[in-house]
Amino acid sequence: CVPVGGGNAEARLLARVSRQPVRVLEGAADGDFFASTRRETVVPLVLSMGPVSRQKAPEYFAELAARFQIAELPARFVWIGGGDAEGEARLKAAGVRVARGLGHADVVSLFSEASVFVQTSRGGGPTQAVLQALASGVPCVVTHASGNGDAVRQGITGYVCGAPDDWVVAV
Repeated sequence: CVPVGGGNAEARLLARVSRQPVRVLEGAADGDFFASTRRETVVPLVLSMGPVSRQKAPEYFAELAARFQIAELPARFVWIGGGDAEGEARLKAAGVRVARGLGHADVVSLFSEASVFVQTSRGGGPTQAVLQALASGVPCVVTHASGNGDAVRQGITGYVCGAPDDWVVAV
């Protein structure tokens, strides 16, 4: 049995816990995201993706959208995925479009027009969606969840932030 980390940060943690040599197997994005053509939009698109669940912290994305509305900053907010009814209701109340059941081509299309991708997860490493955003040339604003620093280069491909106040500035 060989422990395998999804990135360098996760591998370091596994090595400490298991006291065994650890291998790294980083995630990859589908080639369609690399091949997509960037499309400029008049109103910036702020995108997030994943199941609407406590672990993904959709309430933070809803708060971000609400702050943009209050400040009268033009932006469209879209969460790709569905799930928890309460979380979806909170997103919709903040003006976020919840896009459920999209096909692969529709997801690639949304990434090609996104201005920024935001990951609000409470934990876990860089998700497949972060890798897809980066492959599409979309800057990411992500939490300090383990491994995000491996994927997002601070100030170059996006920002690793700790609190909603920081996310507003970074977005």
